[in-house]
Amino acid sequence: MSHVFFNFQGNAVAAVLAFLGFGLVEGVAISGAVVFFVRRKRRLARGLLIGAGGVAGLYGCVLLLCSLTSREQVAARGEEKYFCEVDCHLAYSVTGLRYSRTVGSGADRAIARGT
Repeated sequence: MSHVFFNFQGNAVAAVLAFLGFGLVEGVAISGAVVFFVRRKRRLARGLLIGAGGVAGLYGCVLLLCSLTSREQVAARGEEKYFCEVDCHLAYSVTGLRYSRTVGSGADRAIARGT
């Protein structure tokens, strides 16, 4: 095995905690906004919703930045690709390949334009 590829180049626990923290912040903000709207405190409710939107926008920007800075990795035969999660690590590897002009059968059959 010459290379090992990972789907996340960081601490998986930190990533899950960030995701759960984001969900908690958004849930509290939206719940608070509903309470403030019911109590006719529209300015506070609007502020919470704007803050929640800002946090969601920041989270989206971080996801986009991670996506744009990642690189495509092609695994050759025998190389492993790991999917790291908080509780387990799954590994897949290419064990063999076969050249074919067609894939599938019947109505789902696709014909290659090359190899």
